[in-house]
Amino acid sequence: ESLFIIHKLKPHSLGIGKPQFILCDSGIAQHLGASDEKQIQIHVLNEALANFERAGIQKPLIEYYRNQKSARIPLIFRWINKKQSPETMIVKLVDSESVSGHDINSLKKFTSKSEEPYRMLVLSQTRESYSEDGVEVYPLRG
Repeated sequence: ESLFIIHKLKPHSLGIGKPQFILCDSGIAQHLGASDEKQIQIHVLNEALANFERAGIQKPLIEYYRNQKSARIPLIFRWINKKQSPETMIVKLVDSESVSGHDINSLKKFTSKSEEPYRMLVLSQTRESYSEDGVEVYPLRG
């Protein structure tokens, strides 16, 4: 972690699991056989951290969520000092052009378990950005 070779993702308190470690470089991850989904997760994580740093936002706690029914949210960015940082952001990755109602509902169900305000994002293969039922949907590619 201190050499920026791996990121440690802690399980969110509402979910199950152990800390996960992911490589900081998607190219190395690809060479080692990482799935496309894992490579995208690494890329999105690196871009988010770079954008937070450029904006002068402190580094967040990086978490993930998984429940016993295998529902997954691969990235949750949570800040301890809420006065100087944005609200908690949850990011779901969808490897298709259309975002299903199931994808939207899984985020809404997760956020309903907590009083904390969340910014819900879905990154998918969609061509244009839009918002649906409080969930922001963005294309993975510019």
